[in-house]
Amino acid sequence: MLNDQDNTGKDTDVDTSRHVDKVDDQVDNQVDNPSTSIVGYWDIAFIHAFACKFLVLDDPALHPCPDFQPEDLEQALMSRTKNDLIDQLICCFTSNALNRKKIYDTATIRRGLFELLQAKIKASDFLLHFNPISGSTDFDTLEPIIKLEILRSLVEWQLEDCVAIRGLMEKHCRGNRYQESNPIDVLPVGIDSKKRVYWQFGDSTRLWREKQGAKTEERSQWEIVTNTLEELRTFTEEIAETKSRIEKQLYLNLANRVIPDIEESIAAREKVERKKQSKERLLALPFMNDPMTLRSRNRKPVSYRYDNVYDDGVEDDEYEELEDEATSAKTGIRSSRRIAQRDTSPQRTRSSSRLRSDNNESLEESASEHNSLLGVDDPMQTDSSPIVIIPSSIEL
Repeated sequence: MLNDQDNTGKDTDVDTSRHVDKVDDQVDNQVDNPSTSIVGYWDIAFIHAFACKFLVLDDPALHPCPDFQPEDLEQALMSRTKNDLIDQLICCFTSNALNRKKIYDTATIRRGLFELLQAKIKASDFLLHFNPISGSTDFDTLEPIIKLEILRSLVEWQLEDCVAIRGLMEKHCRGNRYQESNPIDVLPVGIDSKKRVYWQFGDSTRLWREKQGAKTEERSQWEIVTNTLEELRTFTEEIAETKSRIEKQLYLNLANRVIPDIEESIAAREKVERKKQSKERLLALPFMNDPMTLRSRNRKPVSYRYDNVYDDGVEDDEYEELEDEATSAKTGIRSSRRIAQRDTSPQRTRSSSRLRSDNNESLEESASEHNSLLGVDDPMQTDSSPIVIIPSSIEL
């Protein structure tokens, strides 16, 4: 029994078993006991398998859904609070079912989902006769089994009404049913000696086991065999020594295909997670949060002209003096090098003549000073005999 709100807002008791168009004993039991856990229901496997096969294809006409594991979906459905995974799945599934070019967002998805459920109820294509999100009822506050039923119905409506998905099915399945490279084909992992079928989807470590009903009209029962990679390895080792031919094939499929693919996917996810954590640690450093100091607009632009090296703070006269000193220093270095080279040669060079003339001038100046001290104004006015000037400090 569920409580439904009519247009007046009053609660009305409804016996849903009288209004079910498709008889499903498993769903009826879940509706009668809404608090029952949904862990391990075949609907979870159905939704996850659909997402792994169709919504990972690179088709621009399909709105992709986020990557998730069966246990993630179970936890999100059991929660009574807003969940990002559920919101994204509802937006994706509803947009694909209605063939929308633009995906719904969280602000507009409620109206789109409500109208879709109303249309399916009118067409007798929905298990429940009433709209679960009518009135002020929020999807997140619904019972887990009701939310699961809506998600499963959305998957079925995508398979029936989505043009892009129908095109993929026509392309890969029609006339080529047994092709090995069919990306949307769903095949079991294997069968054991008791004719129980084993399923595994995507890169999930969950291994499902399907047990056929005892009677033809009974539905098959699904159960969880493994949830973690360690459990999957342990189960594989347990059937390694089996004598059954079909169980041996199950072992080979698990050991050679399923487990290596899962390990590779886990390694890839861990690598992405490490890069994400490394980036977060880098952004958390103090210097990464400081704003960058930009260059002032009033700052004088840098000039790479060598003639402007001494312009800042140096007057023109000082600049000329610096140039003269630099030129003199260069000239002196060059002259000394030339003198050193030419002194080794027997030829008389211009530089050596200049040095000798300078020495003679120095001697003449010294002689003039001594003549002035002796009272001789002009040595050229005396007689023609040469005058020898002997310094007083020299004794004859």
